[in-house]
Formats: sequence, structure tokens, C-alpha cells
Amino acid sequence: VTAFAALSVTISLALLERPTVASARTAPKLTIEEVGADSTAFDVVATIIMGPKEAVLWDAQYHVADARRLADRIAASGRHLKAIILSHPDHDHFAGAAAIVERFPGTPVYMTAKALEEYKRTAAPAFNNEKSRAPQMLPDSIVTPVPLPSMQLTVDGEKVEIIPDLTGDVITGVNSVLWIPSISTVLASDV
Repeated sequence: VTAFAALSVTISLALLERPTVASARTAPKLTIEEVGADSTAFDVVATIIMGPKEAVLWDAQYHVADARRLADRIAASGRHLKAIILSHPDHDHFAGAAAIVERFPGTPVYMTAKALEEYKRTAAPAFNNEKSRAPQMLPDSIVTPVPLPSMQLTVDGEKVEIIPDLTGDVITGVNSVLWIPSISTVLASDV
């Protein structure tokens, strides 16, 4: 309950800081595109936050076919993939990151420091278990994320903010949400 109260307060404060009314002539600089999985993957959704020239990916799909389809969508957008941010260390959010990085080499993959601690402890065993059950559905390996350099990143100069270390389906408080002030959008993943 405390984490949900903190999230509500954080989002409420963030909403108060947003611009009151955008000019009718000014279109939002950022958009989002949700890319869902096929019917065999828990209805996983990854979200591309797109500006005119850059994109950031929130979560990376589960099955390799869905991750490759997601990579195709990013490539088709013509935007530079600036970063992949993983909301938390569950395999259905991180497994596809290897296929995305294969398509966009050098793209950093981020998590909060607390989520990364849990990832280092649990990701390899969880991935290996899943891979043994359905080897053709998963990439050959997983990526090693690095800690987010800041809880604020930008996409074409527009802020995106990570609200870290909340309780969600990983009950140890390692789930994060993403707040996009300019379009009043929260990406909550499994919180």
C-alpha cells in the first residue's frame, strides 16, 4: 500500500508541474507506440517513445519473434534508438532485449540499480529455465543491463522520468514506471 501511495503522490506532483494548456498550433513532440506480443507470450507489451529523430524503448518483449518484430518497427520509424529501459527483472520484459541490441548494436540497456541487483541474482536461472522449455522461442542469450545514469532521460530534448523501485509483480520493490510529462503519460508495466 505504501508504494502505491508514493506512486500516487509522485504522479500527482508531476501532473501539477506540467504545462497547463498546449497551444493549438503546437503538436506534441513525443508520441508512443505500443507493440504487443503474439498470443503465446502473456500479452506482453513494449512501448516505443518517439520524438522526431530519437526513440527510447520501454521493455523489450519476451519471445525472439516478437522482439524482432519490435526491432523492425523501430527501424521502420527511422528514429535513432537511444536506449532500452527495462521496467523490472522479469523474463517477459527483458528476454527480447538481446534481439533488439543485435539489430541496434551499441544501444545501452538500463535498469535501476536496485532492479539490476535482483536481475543479477535471478535473470540467468529464470532465462535458462524458460530457454530449456522452449529453445526456439527465446534468444540465445540475455543482455547485461547497466544502471540508469539518471532518473531523467530525454527524447529529442523532452524529459522522460523513471519513478523507481516500486512494488509490483516482483514484490521486492524493483519495478519502475515511466512518466512522460509533455504528453501526460505513465507507462506502468507490472506495477
